[in-house]
Amino acid sequence: MPYTQQTKFNKSVLLFLGALFIIVGSLFVQMPTMLRVAIIVVTLGVFIFLRRGFVYFAQGASYLKMGEDEKAIAKLKASVKAGVGNEQKIAIGTVLIQKNHTSEGIAILKDVLKKGSKEDINRAKIGLSMGLWKEGDTSGAIDMLESVLDAGYGDNNLYVNLTTYLLADGRVEKAKKIIARADELEIDVPGFVDNKGWYAILVGRWNKAGEIYDHLINVENAVFPEAYLHGAQVEVHKKEYENAMTYIGWGLTKNYPATCTVSKDYMENLFKGLENPATRKAFAQSMEDNKDLVACGKPFEGLSLIKDYNGPAFVVREQVVRQEEDDEDDRMPDTDLNEDD
Repeated sequence: MPYTQQTKFNKSVLLFLGALFIIVGSLFVQMPTMLRVAIIVVTLGVFIFLRRGFVYFAQGASYLKMGEDEKAIAKLKASVKAGVGNEQKIAIGTVLIQKNHTSEGIAILKDVLKKGSKEDINRAKIGLSMGLWKEGDTSGAIDMLESVLDAGYGDNNLYVNLTTYLLADGRVEKAKKIIARADELEIDVPGFVDNKGWYAILVGRWNKAGEIYDHLINVENAVFPEAYLHGAQVEVHKKEYENAMTYIGWGLTKNYPATCTVSKDYMENLFKGLENPATRKAFAQSMEDNKDLVACGKPFEGLSLIKDYNGPAFVVREQVVRQEEDDEDDRMPDTDLNEDD
C-alpha cells in the first residue's frame, strides 16, 4: 500500500505560496526588466534550495526504478539530510532496510516516532518492524506490529509483515487468527496470499496450497521469490519434480531484497538437490520432512546431500509475464517512491 501524501496546510505550502506571491507580484510592479528577472531567478533559486530534499528524493526514486541502487541510496540519504517530510522519511527508511542499510533505515524511522503524527508513527512502526526482523528480533517485530494493530491501525503492509513473522517463528495458530482477521478486511495483495499458501502448507492443506500457487505463479506471475519456493514445495509433495524445478528456476530470476525470507543460494541448492537423479527422492523426502524449515528458507539436514554434486548447469525456462512491468506488488511494504511522496 503506497505511502500517500496527505493534504495539509504546512510550511511547505507556505513556502510555495510565498515564492509564488513574490514572482507574481514582481510582474505587476514597475521596475527594470533585468531587476524583475533577477528577482524571479533568485526567488526560484531560494525555493529550490529550501526544497532540495524533495528534489533529491525524486532523483532517488528515479534511480530506484532504473535499478541503480547505489545512486538511489545516495540521493535518498541526501534527501533526509536536506530535509523532507515524515511521509518521505518512512518510505526512505523502509527502502534502506530492504537495501541492507539497516541501521540507517532504523534511525530514520525512529526519528519519525519522536516527531510524527499518530498515523506517521504507526506507519513508521510497520517499517521499523522489518529492521527488527532483519536483525533477528522476531519477537520484537511481532510485538511492535501487534501494538499497532491494537491501536486500531492496519494496512496491507502490516498484515503481510505480521503473518510473515508469525509463520517464520512457528506461531501457526496466531497466524491463523491474523489471516482470518485480514480476510474479513478483504486483504488480497500477493504477499498476503502467499502467506495464506504458506499457512496451508504448514497445516497440510496441500490442495488449497496448490490452488493458491497455481494462480499466484501461473496467472499473477508473482514478483517475489518466496511464492516460487512455496509453489515448489507443493509440487515436491505431488512428486512433480520437474514442475518444482521450473518454479525454483523462475524464482531465481526475481529480486532478493535484504528482508527476503529466502536467499538466492538457498534456492539454487534446492534446485541442485532436485536435479541430481542420485539423491532426488531422498532430497525431496527431506524437504517434506522439514517443510516448516524449507518454507522460511532455513537449512535442513537434507541439504548435505547436494554438497558434492556438480551436475549440468540448470536452465531456467522463461516465465510468461502477464502483468504490466510497473505493476509490482511485493510481499513487503510498497516502497515505490515518486514525487507525490
